[in-house]
Order: sequence, then structure tokens, then C-alpha cells
Amino acid sequence: MNQEELRKKLQKIVESIETIEPVADFDSDQWKKGNASLKLIGKSISSLNVNIKKNEYGVGIDGNNKGDILDFLKSNFKFNNENDQNERYKVKPEKIEEVVRYYAGVKQENMEKVLFCRITSMEYYQDIDGDTQEGGGSYTKDNLAHERFNFKIRDGIFKGFVQSSSKTGGMNLKKIDPIVNEDADSVNGVLVIFVADNNIVGYYKDATVYGSIQNNDNYDQGRYDAYNIKTQSKAVLLSPDSRDYEIPRGSGAMGQANTFYLYDDNGNEKQGKWIQEAVNYVKINQLVKSYIPQIIDYLNNNPNQIDELTSDNFGTTSYPLIKTIKEIEENDKGVEDNKTLHYRYWTETYTINNKKHRFHSQWGGHKVWNGEESSISSDEKHRNSFIDYLKEQGIYSLTLTPNIWKMSHGSDTESFRNEWLHDNKISLHTNTKSKGKSEYTQADNFKNNVKIGDVVLLSHGSNIKRLVEVVSEILNPDDMDL
Repeated sequence: MNQEELRKKLQKIVESIETIEPVADFDSDQWKKGNASLKLIGKSISSLNVNIKKNEYGVGIDGNNKGDILDFLKSNFKFNNENDQNERYKVKPEKIEEVVRYYAGVKQENMEKVLFCRITSMEYYQDIDGDTQEGGGSYTKDNLAHERFNFKIRDGIFKGFVQSSSKTGGMNLKKIDPIVNEDADSVNGVLVIFVADNNIVGYYKDATVYGSIQNNDNYDQGRYDAYNIKTQSKAVLLSPDSRDYEIPRGSGAMGQANTFYLYDDNGNEKQGKWIQEAVNYVKINQLVKSYIPQIIDYLNNNPNQIDELTSDNFGTTSYPLIKTIKEIEENDKGVEDNKTLHYRYWTETYTINNKKHRFHSQWGGHKVWNGEESSISSDEKHRNSFIDYLKEQGIYSLTLTPNIWKMSHGSDTESFRNEWLHDNKISLHTNTKSKGKSEYTQADNFKNNVKIGDVVLLSHGSNIKRLVEVVSEILNPDDMDL
């Protein structure tokens, strides 16, 4: 069959299915050139992209809300190629109707709800004195930015703020969840990614996003307990040196508005490979972080494996998973600040085989862990390859058991304890000594091994004050005594 016959065949199939329509008309130049995009009517499943060739179809699916259609293509058809939007699979003419009808039956379940928020650039976002704020427009030149409280627990929850362009100060909920009820005042289960200076600085998981500012009267009065996003406990603030994942700007990316939605006004998912890569980065970032203690134990017991993880061919974007402090310092001599390795590796140091190392803050790029080129350059692929590595070493677990810590403050901290308890802050003095004959101080042990999800018992003497969960990375670990 030639290209024209294949085009007519596909058109006939589409016209026979009531739940599907072409993105562009059948008589459009796009169709005539053999580039067909199909969408489900009344649903927000990503569009099915069909490239009509001479003897076959190249089929892929754009966007993030793919349902299970991508798994169907992977399982039944041969991989063809990849572009900036999707992976393409070879489909013979006799199989194209099966693919289209399968797509027509994809259920709209487990939709991904994501919101990108541009906020003023700060270090801590916890109302800490001396925390400078940059950007944010004319308002923040003379006033405190409302987002300076985004990672400060207030009333037992995180209350976030982003300056929206809407008249209500809230969000366009339909652009977050196209199937939300018309009269809904909020959307739950949203991944909110905060961006400053074009880099990811932190995120809320399982957040509630509001269609209008909460405590709006206080906002109008210039008070700082107004918010338009909240999450119970799943807030992660990246340490300043880990904020190296860049979000693009311009056409198809974040523009002038402070918010970027996953869907347009018609409920169609926006296209752009960068969106899913950023979402996966957030997920993979924490996956790598959570396994650092297990990797360290493994390498200390198997020092011959260290060379693999320090190889440029091992898994991360363009850098090894781990590097020694000495290597980082030598590399950074005479290098511009924003291009140094110092800014690409987490600031925490870990002793492996008697040498101090730092871990890379990303896992992704174009290579999988064994050094082979990947035909699918997606962060999900590399998440799987990282898990494969963990499984090979016998250190992978579906659920990581949290560390449990006991922290007790002496009488010399009396003036601070109530403030820390009120703000749900965990603090440990850097001079806290080692126990027994250990070569590591208790402070170093805590700083190097505590992870998000750990449980800490806060006490004073024998009096238990609070049982808390760790929900952020260590803040300012090198520049303060606590």
C-alpha cells in the first residue's frame, strides 16, 4: 500500500469510531503530509500520533497522560525511532485498526496532575532572618515575598503561595484536572514543582491547589498567612547546591506567567518532553537519595565496585554517581561558579573506603548504568536502570524502612526549644561528640545518614516532647552550628 492508501485507510477507521477525532481536519496539510494526530473526545488522554509512511505506520503517544497505550505498543510492536515528543513503533497496515481501537478504549484513570510554580529566589523559604529574596517583580523590592513561608510548617501543614495571574489569586483548576467538577474550589493529589531562577528548588507531593486565595482578607492587608496551595507533610526543599535542574523558558515551556499548567483551556494536554522529564527528575531525585546509606554500606564491603560508580559511563546525566571531594576540588579550579562540579553534587559528604565522597543530585541522561546507549532517553528508563543496579547488588527493597533517631537537647538550649518545637524543626549541634570508640561524631552520623521519611523522637532529658517525620533535606548544613 502506498502512503495515500494508508492515509485513507486510517481516515476510514477514525470515522468509524465515535469516541475519536483528528486533532487537525482530514483535509489539512498535516494529514496530506502523512502526519496524523488523534484524540479522545471528552477525555484528557494524550493524543495518538501516527506518521504515515510508504508501507507502514509509525505510532507513538505524546504527553504525560498516556494511560496504558504506551505499554501496549511496547509489548506488541517493534521500536522504530524517537523524537522530542515520543517513542515511535512500527505498525503494519493490517494492525493499525487494532491499535486505534485499543486507544479508543483507554480509560481516563490515574491522571497526572502537575503544576509548575515560579517563585522568588530564596535559600530557605522558612521565614529565616537574613534569607535574601531575588526576583519576584516590583512587589518584593519593598515587601517580604509571601512564598518565603512555603517550606515553613504552619498550623501543622505546609501552606504554599505563588503569585497567580488570575483575578482571584488562585489557580485555573480545569487546567490542572480537566475533569474536576465545575463548582469545585480545589483539586487534590497535585504534584506542585516550585521553580526559581529557572531551576527546581523544591516541591509538594499530594498537594491541594485552590481556585482562590485562602485567607484572602489577610492577603489584602499584607499579612502572610494567605496561601493558595497546601500539603500535609509531603514537602521537599532541595538544598541550595542541589538546585541544578533547569526548566526551559519560552515557547512550549514556562513563559511570562508564574504558573505552567499541564492542560490547555480545552482540556488538551500540552506537549513537551521537558515536562515529563522534570516530573521524573523529582521522583528519581528522591529515589537515589533514599538509597545512599545502602549503597555506602555495599561499597564499603565491596571496594572493588567503587570504580564502576565513579565512571563517566555510569548512569547519571553526564557525571559519575559519586566523586571524591579531592576530584571535585581539582576539577573546579579556574572554572566559572555555575559550571563547577560543586554545584552538581549534594553537599553532604560520605566516607567510602576511607575517602570522602559526594553523590550526584540527578539520575538520567542518555546512558544506562552498564554504559550501553539507551534507545529510549527518558528519565523513567534510567530510574529502572538504577533499580536494576540496586537489585544486582541485593540492596533493593520495595519499601525502605525508615531510620529512627532519638534526639535530646540539654539545658543550654532552653531559649530555643519552644521555638523549634513550635516550628517543627529538628536541630543538632555540630559539636555533638561521638559515642564510644566511633570515628564519627553523632552530628556527622546524623547529617550524613538522615533521610526524608525518617522518624525522630525529640526529647529533653527523659521527657518526650514530640515524635516527628523528616520531610526536607538538611538546611544550611555547612554554615551554621546547628
